[in-house]
Amino acid sequence: MPGVTATDRRTSQAEIAATAPGKPIGMRREVGEPGGLERTPGLLRHLQRMTGAFSHNRGKIPFVYVYSRMDGQPQDAVPSADAAPALQFFVADDSGIEGIACVDDVARAVVLAMQVYEQTASPQALALGQGWLEFLRYMQLPDYRIVNFIKDPAGTRNVNGQTSYPGGLPWTVRALTAFATTYRITQDQDCLARFQRTQFPTTSQMPLNAVYMLALMDIYETRPDYGYERWITDLGAELIAAGPDYLRNRCGQDQVEMFDYHQLQALARAGRLLSNKDYIAFAESTVDHLVQPVVEGGFYHVWPEDRDHQSVFDVSAIALGLEELFYVTQKGRYRDLALRCVDWLYGNNPAGKAVYDPHTGRCHDNINLAGQIAPTTGAESAIEAGFLHLVRCRLTDTREGLEEAADGQAPAPGE
Repeated sequence: MPGVTATDRRTSQAEIAATAPGKPIGMRREVGEPGGLERTPGLLRHLQRMTGAFSHNRGKIPFVYVYSRMDGQPQDAVPSADAAPALQFFVADDSGIEGIACVDDVARAVVLAMQVYEQTASPQALALGQGWLEFLRYMQLPDYRIVNFIKDPAGTRNVNGQTSYPGGLPWTVRALTAFATTYRITQDQDCLARFQRTQFPTTSQMPLNAVYMLALMDIYETRPDYGYERWITDLGAELIAAGPDYLRNRCGQDQVEMFDYHQLQALARAGRLLSNKDYIAFAESTVDHLVQPVVEGGFYHVWPEDRDHQSVFDVSAIALGLEELFYVTQKGRYRDLALRCVDWLYGNNPAGKAVYDPHTGRCHDNINLAGQIAPTTGAESAIEAGFLHLVRCRLTDTREGLEEAADGQAPAPGE
């Protein structure tokens, strides 16, 4: 396979045995070491604690483990306020042996770190984001196709998995978003070059088109002379054509998976940047016909029939869309709906309990309709909860979760 090195070997039987599905692969507990939690904004602390690294000719390559759980925590445990509990990490095995870390998560962690840096000018947030970018560079092959998972703590790429092979669209578009956001905020020329050289093929999956559209707009905001306005306009037209009345995941498909529903955010932002009234009108129609019923109905995993096993990713994307629509219309209704989405983290959910602590940056992975909270606290939940809490920070001008511990002290439990 082009660009694949000797480290990209197939998983041996010994490796499979060592990383059996659901088996813990490591544990760590640390507070206060140099460059540690004491100078990290709260939203990023759990992700920092979930970060490992492997050696490569580029130097140390940081990565974020996919899954974690507080060591020894029983299945029915309530969320813990411990700032730095011992963590166990697990292999992702949803589609066979996938690996321990993936571009899909690390790219979003880069975006979150860069957005926190944008809000705080925190050197630690910038350092975390730039470190995780090294993982994306490592996972991009010489032909610019991107692989998703590493199999083990040595950094062995998974090049032939169901969810990890060169050029897969979901993780490619996530990496493009990380490159684009980093370029917009830091003017990193390598990120711009990688964005421009990485192909994004045509797809009928509107959430992926929306994420790519958002990445294009990050570049457009900085360099409107690059000619991306036409691409943004074409993608916006595709999103609307999948209607009517509200933005779909696929053309003509009425039900909507709320997981990764970034179409509202993309269309509202494009309406603002391009002064496109049609985009704004369709975004408002989407709130009327989809988003408001979802929020008032207690949130959904798949609208309109499935409310069970809600995760923060079922809520975060629509909150970001509502925030964008508020900015372009200045209608308080959209701000209020966005803040109701944020409250999902703090009790406006089937459990009636907080599942996220912005001071530790840790979020539980899902809640079922019986009110049971998953004991696992993975990377995706921490990232999407961070994005969702940033909506509150921006809309209410709060600094909660953006703080560093005072005087070099590690954050105390429950702070």
